[in-house]
Amino acid sequence: MKDNISALVVGFCGSMGKRRIRCLKRFTDRKIKIYGEDIHPDKKSIADSLGIDLIDSKDLIPDIVIISTPPDMHVDITKKYLKMGASVFCEASVVPEDRHHYKEIKEICRETGAKFFPSATIQFKNIIKKIADTVHKGEIGQPIFYDYKMAQNLHQWHPHQSIHDFYVSDPGTGAGREMCAFELAWLSSIFGHDIDVLSGCVKSVSEIGASTGIDDLYTFVVNHKSIGGKPGVLGTSSIDVFSHKIYRFLRITGTEGNIEFDWISNQATIFNRDGKVVKILTEDQVEVHPGYTQFSAEGMYDNEVNNFLAAVLNNEEPHCDAEKDFSILSAVEKIEKISAR
Repeated sequence: MKDNISALVVGFCGSMGKRRIRCLKRFTDRKIKIYGEDIHPDKKSIADSLGIDLIDSKDLIPDIVIISTPPDMHVDITKKYLKMGASVFCEASVVPEDRHHYKEIKEICRETGAKFFPSATIQFKNIIKKIADTVHKGEIGQPIFYDYKMAQNLHQWHPHQSIHDFYVSDPGTGAGREMCAFELAWLSSIFGHDIDVLSGCVKSVSEIGASTGIDDLYTFVVNHKSIGGKPGVLGTSSIDVFSHKIYRFLRITGTEGNIEFDWISNQATIFNRDGKVVKILTEDQVEVHPGYTQFSAEGMYDNEVNNFLAAVLNNEEPHCDAEKDFSILSAVEKIEKISAR
């Protein structure tokens, strides 16, 4: 591909679109001309403030497209630009039914040579990659079990914006479902994407659920199946979007030790079979953009966009693909169906 490339960010007026533009601007291996597309009434002034141009020609086919619209718009926009031959990075899907389009998306990619990259941002956080390496290298023996807790009040996500004004309050793309998919995606990057759902409970239990109609609590038990003849890994998770205190805590038990990871301290502690600390892992990318919390540091977003660009421009192996995303969306649907029985 040419040294000078064109990038289109669809949905650039939203928080994630602006973040992806920052990522592109920090990529210096090639010159990138950034365009924006949005239905926001103030899109021209927002584009000017971001230093990008509005896409104003239907004849312009961008080299790459980043889709940062609400999730229920992802599939149609993805197929539109893949058919043009543009490679597409799409924010994480949260609607299980979207996976039914992946066969068509893969066929379009085969015909046009374009690439499709579904987002899975959290697995690109450096300390998550360090935890994955620790597990995969056998430093705690064979992993047996993990327990994970995630909780953050939805009102804290975008303090400048009412929860009723963006997609997290829509039952189809609600915050509980979104975080179930987000969290299960990075957990599966550690333990495997071949997932059996053993049990699930999905409910609306707080005033947030009552006022929006979303399910605000997801709890589930899954088994990440055997890989290469090794035993599977059993995992339990609880995800809520109404807790007044923020939690993101992971405990992994292996045959030879444990790992405890606390996102608040950005630290993972490795214990041996005697319960003694043998290693401490820390996060080395903690830059936070103004208006965001420490849970949303810029580094993992940069790492992810860099992997997408490397896959498109240098034909490197993408860390995210349709098959992995398919497995996550399938698991979310199974959790919801089991809960509804």
